Order: sequence, then C-alpha cells, then structure tokens
Amino acid sequence: MADSGGIIQKPEIFMVVFGTKGKTALLEIPNMKNIPFEVNLEGIGEIKKVSFVLLNPYLHKGIRLFKLRMKNLKTKQELGFNTSRRWLFRERGTETVTELAAVRPDRQPLRDTLYSVQVFTGDFPAASTDADVFVMIVGEHGDTCKRRLGHPHAKPFEKHQVSNFHIQAVDLGIPTEVHVGHNATGYGAGWYLDAITVMEPTENKGTNEYVFPCEQWLDSEVADRQTKRILKLLGKVSNESKMMLTESLQGSWDVFVVTSDMPNSGTDVEVILTICCKNGSAAPIILKKGSLKRGYTYQTSISIDDQLGTITKVRLEREESKNEDFWHCQKVNVLIIESVDVGELQALTIQMKGGFDLYLEKIIVQEGKYAMIEHIFMVGEWLSNPKDANNVSTLTIPITELKLSSKYQDLPSWEEIKSGGKWKVYLSNLKGNTVNRIDLEMIIHGQLKKSNPIPLSTELTRYMDVVTFEVNIPEDIGNPWKIRLGLGKPGKKTAAATSSISLRYFKMQNITNLATFSYSINESLPVESNNDKCLEFPVEWPYKHTMSVLTYQITMYCSDFLDIEHPASISLCLYGVNGDSGDRSLSKPLRKETGASQSYLFEISAVELGELNTLELYISSTKNLKMYVKEIYVTEVTSPRLAYVFTLDEYITVHSKRLPIIKKVPLSGMLSSDHRKPYSLLSVKDTDITGAPNEVDEYLVQVYTGDNFGDSTNANVYLVLFGDKAHSDKILLTQTLDHKDPFRKGQIDTFKFKTDLLGSLYKLEIGHDGGKPGSGWFLEKIGITNLITNENLVFPCNRWLTLDTETVIQLYLQGYDFGKHLTSNKESCDQIAWEVNNRGRIKVNIS
Repeated sequence: MADSGGIIQKPEIFMVVFGTKGKTALLEIPNMKNIPFEVNLEGIGEIKKVSFVLLNPYLHKGIRLFKLRMKNLKTKQELGFNTSRRWLFRERGTETVTELAAVRPDRQPLRDTLYSVQVFTGDFPAASTDADVFVMIVGEHGDTCKRRLGHPHAKPFEKHQVSNFHIQAVDLGIPTEVHVGHNATGYGAGWYLDAITVMEPTENKGTNEYVFPCEQWLDSEVADRQTKRILKLLGKVSNESKMMLTESLQGSWDVFVVTSDMPNSGTDVEVILTICCKNGSAAPIILKKGSLKRGYTYQTSISIDDQLGTITKVRLEREESKNEDFWHCQKVNVLIIESVDVGELQALTIQMKGGFDLYLEKIIVQEGKYAMIEHIFMVGEWLSNPKDANNVSTLTIPITELKLSSKYQDLPSWEEIKSGGKWKVYLSNLKGNTVNRIDLEMIIHGQLKKSNPIPLSTELTRYMDVVTFEVNIPEDIGNPWKIRLGLGKPGKKTAAATSSISLRYFKMQNITNLATFSYSINESLPVESNNDKCLEFPVEWPYKHTMSVLTYQITMYCSDFLDIEHPASISLCLYGVNGDSGDRSLSKPLRKETGASQSYLFEISAVELGELNTLELYISSTKNLKMYVKEIYVTEVTSPRLAYVFTLDEYITVHSKRLPIIKKVPLSGMLSSDHRKPYSLLSVKDTDITGAPNEVDEYLVQVYTGDNFGDSTNANVYLVLFGDKAHSDKILLTQTLDHKDPFRKGQIDTFKFKTDLLGSLYKLEIGHDGGKPGSGWFLEKIGITNLITNENLVFPCNRWLTLDTETVIQLYLQGYDFGKHLTSNKESCDQIAWEVNNRGRIKVNIS
C-alpha cells in the first residue's frame, strides 16, 4: 500500500473521512502494508474525501501511496481514490495533512485546490507572536483539518506584516469559517490578528478572495484571554474586485438611541425601533414610555437571524401624543458595519425613502475596532421626505475633518507594569555574526527615571541564533518606554569595533508577572550608515501609546576636525522634553561642505525627543589641537523645514592628556530652511519683529456664532493657525473690532493680528476654557483673510464646544487634501495611525 522509507520513528498516522452529512473523528491506521482493516463510518453520509493526518513532528521523508480502496461490508460497493502514486505529507515530509478525493463512475471527483492564505497581523504595539499558529478552513464540502502555518526561510506574524502561506486541499466549495489559534508558548506569545484572507484560483485563471476579519487579541493575558477564534466569512472579492456581502450577517448588534439635550426634547410616548433586512425585518424593539428622556442614551441589543439576510435600514416609529409634544432624537442609530477595503473615506451618501423629514447635524464614522480614527461629516441640512413615495431623497456630504482619537474605547484592563525586579532579555538572529563574543550595554528609560547601564555580555558559538540574559533592575523606574543598546561594557571606553554585530529581534520579559515587550531591530552595531555605536527603539505595550523612531540630521558649522593627520573624536547628546539621545559618535559624515561656510552633515536615529532644548558636545584627541565651532543645526528628517539652532561661536583647545572637553549649549532659536531667518516660537505674542515686511503675515479673522438660543459663550476663546511653514502660538480672542462682548448669539466677531510668516494655512485649532455656566458655544464657521496676499479662506464647523463634547477642536480648510501634511508637520507625531487598513470595523454614529 505504501513505501515509508526514510522514516526514523514509527509515524502516528490517522485518517478522517468526510461525507455529505459530517465527518468522522480521528481514525487510527493500524498498518500501511496493504493489510485491510475495518472502520465505522456510520452517520457521515456519502463519502467525499479522506484526509491523512500526521500527529508526529514533520517526517524526514514522505510516504509514497500506491493505492487506496474502501469497500462497504453491507452493500459490497467499492470506492476508489485518485492516488496517482501520491506522496503523503509531500516527498520531503514537510506537511502534516494530505487529502484525497473519492472517485465515482457517475460524476467528477472534487478537484485538488491550492489555497493561498494571507494572515494580517495588526499594527498595535506588541502585536507580533512567536507561538505556533494553526488554522482550519471550513467550507461546503468539509474542512482542511488543522494546519500549522510556518515558513522555513522567514519569521511570520510580525507587527503590521502580511504573512503568506499555501494549503493544498480537496475543493472546499465556498469557505465559510476559519478556525485560528496558537499554542501560547514562547516569550511574547500574545498576538493581535487583524484578518485572514483565503484565495482560490478560478477556471478562467482568475482568483476569488474570501475575507475573514478578526480584529482581536489571541492572548491569554489580554482582553477575554482567548487564544483561539472562529472567524466568520465577511465577503467575497472576485477577480474583478467587486464585493459581495454574505447573506449571513447574523449575530448580536448593539443599538443606541440618544435623545438630545435641548429643552423639552424628551418624550413620554412609546417608540418602536425595527431593524429591516433583505428578506424581512427583525422583531421590533419597544422603547417604553419614559425611557427617552432629555440627554439620555438608551442602549439595547438585538439578535439578527441568518435567514433575514443583510441589514438594509433602521426604522423608528412614534405613537401619537395627546399632549402634542415632540421628540428630538440627536443620534438616530449606531450600527457596526463590516467593510472590505473601502479605501480612504472621501464622501458619504445618505438615502431616505418615506418617513418624516430628518435634520442631520453631523455624521461621525469611527474607524477601527477601538475607534482610533474619526471621520467627521458636517451636514447641517434637512433630508426631506419625498412627496412621491417612489422617489428617494439623496444627500451626499464630503468629509469635513479627520480626527485622531486620543483615547481607546472599551479597552480591556491592563495592569500597571512594574519595571523593578528581574527580567529576561532575548536577542535573536545572531547566526550571521563572525564575532565570538558580544559586549553590549543597555539603558532602560522609564516614566520616572532611566536605569543605570546594564551589561549584556556573553560568548557566541557559530550556530547560536538566540542568546538570553537575566538582568536585575534594583529600583522601580516607572513603566519603560524606550531601550538604548550600545557597544561596550558599562564604565569602560568603547574600543573601535573590528566586526559588526547583527541584531534582528529584541524581547524582554518580567520574570514575576510575565509582562513582555518586543521590537524588530534589523540593524547592526556599529550602524553601517553612520558608524553609530548606539541604537534606540521604543517599548511597545498592548493598548499603550508608542513613540516613533526619528532620524535627526545634524549640520555642524566648524573648522576641519576629521580630514587632518590626527582627527578629533567628537560625540554629541541631544536633550528634549522626552529625554536624551545618549552619547552619539560623529565620525562618519554623510556630506562635507568646504569654503567660507564649512560644515559636516551627520545623521543619528533616536526615539522621538520632542522639542529640543539643549545639546552637549564631547571633544577629545590623541594630539593637542584647536578647533572652531560656530553653530549646529538639528532637523528632523520628517520636518526638514524647521531647524533647531545651537550657537557656540567659540574656539576650543583640546589637550591630549586631559579629560574630554564638554560643551553644554542651550537652544538659541528656530530657523526656517526656506528663508534662513530665525523666528520666535511665541510668534504671535511678539509681532514687532525685525526683518523685511514679507516675513510677517497679517490676518483678519471673522468668527460666526450660531443664531439659536443658548449658542453664545462667556468663555475665553483662543486660536492657533497652522501653515505649511510654521504655526502660531495661542492667540487669545478678546477684543473684537465690531462688538463690545464677543461670541454672542448670531454675532460675527472680527479680529485683526499679525504673526510671523506661516505659509499657506491648511488647519486651525480653536478652543475655550469652559467649565463655568454659560461656557457652551455653538460655532458655525471661521473666515480668515490674509491682508498681505488677499487670500480668503473658510473653515466650517457647525458644532458645539462644550464640556459634554469637547472644548478644543481642529478645523481643516474646506476642500483641503487631508493627507498632504501627514509627514511634513511636527504636530502629526502620531502620523502612523492615519495609515488605516480599511478591512477593519467601522462604527457609524448618525446625529
């Protein structure tokens, strides 16, 4: 029956038989030597296929199968399988499941299909996993049995990575579920799975793609602590990339009905809410009398049966009132809608057929399961009931604002992480190193302080891939937020490296509470590009804000100190509001400029430091020398228009037999790279700046307050303007040119002021110091005229600024390209969160 040559130990081989009514459990195969044996297949129906399952680890060689026959002992009917001298578990024994389709004389057997599986790991901190991941695809004709996903030449399931695999199986028909899980072993086994897609080839050489969203943690320590999930089919994308939603969006749906906070907005009558689907309507939800009070949110849930099909609309009905009162429903509904790659949201269309006239104030689309991105569509219009019942009222609204949520919603609890105590440190991918020993020092930056240098030293063998260290942090430094690794032992001068040390992956785990974080380094020390002997990376915790690694360019205007007979040794440390960069060597410049303005250009990478305030230079030499340092410019590569200027303007004498010279230089100012002219960070408060007139902008600002009762405010209002060259400081709007008291109902208040050159405005921030009675304010819009260029701009708002909602908002220029400034403005430090995978969950609030 089979040739099992090459097997070192007896394999544990079982089989599963699939029929039209079900499948068997694992059936042990007593022999593979052409000796018949009996199995019980009662209740599975007509046989479709047989799966051979290997429970051992992978074999050294596959098993060649010559023939497989099955005979019904009652009916004497025989059934064959197309083996074609088939290898079980592939010729090299690299698989654990092989499937064979049943062959019948009256019909075509199910075809063999090679499924492509894409696994999307999320972009949350610590989203990756080192655990063994298993999947089972379930379809109309059975399932694939549990398959381990692995790749011999790559590390899968890294943060924000798409991992690709192939599964050979008998045709499943339309896949309906994917069972996924991991074995929860290894450090950092927790995993955030975004989605899984299954692709199959079609007869016309195209592909069908089936999408299974997850957007959950598979982690024994986070959220619901589950490491296994059953993913339901969301939809199918054909080779023409057209989406067809499944007919089975069944399950529990959350429903919210919010009554506005206007006077007399509640109702005492009964309201009926009905979820309407393609094939019918769900059971109506009765909102009892008195449940819809002013400013109250009524929350309930409803189960949608799979026979009803997809949800099409929601209907609200109100019984007649004897008192002729009215009900002002602020938020009509909140639905969870699954979507497949809708791309960047640009506009939203609402359609209404029948019913009452509906006044829409705004629509908020929250993207991501934890609502990280808000797409705001300001409406302020009536959606009128069409007079002809066959017509449909349609309203299309362009996006008004993108807003990054500062808080996660409905987060699972996560205990505070104590950094003190014993930790295990893992460094991986050391096989390619030619050194036989590594000597590193590690510094951990916490919220309270940073640790002392911690030595990481060990001998290396040729085939060592992972090294482990056990370190002790004697005191609590607060939650760690960044790690710095450097060459050399703590307290000793770092010698010139003769060979680089390649580092791919870093993990650190607390021995007591097993708190774990990781980072993909993929770098060598010294860093090849700049000969830097240090590297930094952020600490990534689930559901915690993580800082980015930024590249800083350092332009040093000084005399020649490298291209001389005995060059000086210079290092630098930058200090910002988020800490310091550590001592960084300036020995390998990217560029050198000669002439009257001689300079060196260096580059270092560090976890974002925030606004810089101080710079330290360390200068030493093997011979006595004298050098001149005029000034140093520091720029972030993502914001090259602005430079931090540190002016020294000093001759420095270095003696070979003395300690290094240390120069501490405070920030002198900021510089615009376009004009090379310093300007004040508090530009609006100091409008009498010196310089040419074209370096000053003068603005006329008109603020439109709503015309309804209660729209006024007595709060102190401020404004910040954002341009493509700079942004202003807070401008307090107190003295209007038109009225005695600003921001009264229906009033247009005009303000006039000067700023430094901001460039083309694209955004503004407006807010007030609310918190006292009468501070709530309804702002319609803001108009701005640049009196220098005569440019007129409009920033629509149409919303309340109250403590119940928000007292500070950012408004974008009407019709502006929101993505234009994601990488060029410093205020977009969380820019990575804007790059959204729209396979995610979208939460829609209509109000």
